[in-house]
Amino acid sequence: MHFYKLPTLVFPMALTLITACGSTSGGNVTDIPGHSSASRALTEKDLANATYWINELGTFHLDNGEFNSQYGEGVTQRHKVTLDKIAFGDLDHDGLTDAAVILAWQSGGSGTFKSLMAMRNTGSAPQQQDDILLGDRVQISALSITASQVHLETVSSGPRDPACCPSQQVKQVYILHDGKWTQSADKITDSTVSTASNATFTGIVRKWERFEDTSELQHFVIDDLNKYTLIFLPDGTYRVKADCNRMQWKTAFNICH
Repeated sequence: MHFYKLPTLVFPMALTLITACGSTSGGNVTDIPGHSSASRALTEKDLANATYWINELGTFHLDNGEFNSQYGEGVTQRHKVTLDKIAFGDLDHDGLTDAAVILAWQSGGSGTFKSLMAMRNTGSAPQQQDDILLGDRVQISALSITASQVHLETVSSGPRDPACCPSQQVKQVYILHDGKWTQSADKITDSTVSTASNATFTGIVRKWERFEDTSELQHFVIDDLNKYTLIFLPDGTYRVKADCNRMQWKTAFNICH
């Protein structure tokens, strides 16, 4: 191994660069042992006035925990997003306090779709890393962060439950890995429909790109992929958007392997 002696003038510059890079690490540096610089801690007020995004809705900003936007002329044609629950904890193993947030989204119909958001502490404004759709009218009974794992307990609709009366008890554990939610294999549920093997299948927005007729009489390409989407939900149901129409089915689906 060879060692080289740096010129005397280089050392102060290197020290300056190292110090500058250290100051850009996000979050509350007072949470890290050895850091004496103060940085504002993440608060509930920050999260209630933060910027978020949802695949079908796009980017939006909460104002005191709410977002409202009219998208049509009808009285019910309004997007409404509300802050439902918050849990604080270190999600990315950097020693800083981040947050897991539950948002509830209504778009004029009977559904209330809840999502789990990963919010990183940047030291100024919280920054969303990822989100995952939990389902329609899911009741969140508990939300916490322990050892960088998000523990979520819900009561959701089982495959035979009426829309009014969910009864399926579900415990889930989520981990933020490289800025993306991953669900651990130890998901516990009392239903055989929603299993850990379906974790990579559910919560993904599938968009209709084109139609190809097997008789070759007509083919067409969808001009706006966001108008026609399909999502399989963790509770065994699926949701469809077709242009201005939105549909929710309570019929359970099974994943074929």
